[in-house]
Amino acid sequence: MTTAQDVAQWMAERVNEFYMPRTAIAQEIYDRFGEPFVTATGDGMWSIAPAVLKAFNKLTKETVVWVRGTGYWRKREPGDPPRSREVDW
Repeated sequence: MTTAQDVAQWMAERVNEFYMPRTAIAQEIYDRFGEPFVTATGDGMWSIAPAVLKAFNKLTKETVVWVRGTGYWRKREPGDPPRSREVDW
């Protein structure tokens, strides 16, 4: 049986391949793992379930950042603030 931790691990592997836009990855999670790991938004889109996000954030605390302006995750780069999980670029 798939768990939120399994989905978070899959996300962590995906972010190593490319930048990961929030809306696209939520749809991919829905397609691959099903509705238990996403929540519906008011505009008919999917959002990543809180349990998955919590597990993903724990797994990638030192290696991934959230890019605020455009809404995607990416691997941490040398110029990123060392203790920040969010960046503007």
